[in-house]
Amino acid sequence: MAECRECDRSIPEGSNFCSQCGAPQNEKAARALESFTKRQVQQLPEAELETLVENATQSSSLNRRVSYAVGWITLVGALAMVPSIASVFVLLAGVIILPPVRRLFTRQVGRRLDPRAVVGLYVITVAIGSALFWLV
Repeated sequence: MAECRECDRSIPEGSNFCSQCGAPQNEKAARALESFTKRQVQQLPEAELETLVENATQSSSLNRRVSYAVGWITLVGALAMVPSIASVFVLLAGVIILPPVRRLFTRQVGRRLDPRAVVGLYVITVAIGSALFWLV
């Protein structure tokens, strides 16, 4: 069994697409999906296409803005804790949630981070930092 390039679930060896998330597993499948998507988009009425683009842009823009706000607020909180070792964990959490850091990681690893994993890692590191701050 192989693993999906996107979601890491087990898939049959030689699969072109993941049966769980639908991600293409090789360049040929990626090109086929891109070609299919372009044909489907060209068949959409102009008004429907504009609505889809507007909704996708608003959603990703809102997520990005929230990530920036949470990240910067967390970084400021970490700076307020500086004499404590706990500030290291809170600082790490603030950096993890920032969109530019996620983009850099994606470029280096070649795979997009699962947003739920990023939020989970953020919550865990903030919890560790907060616990250390109150215990020390």
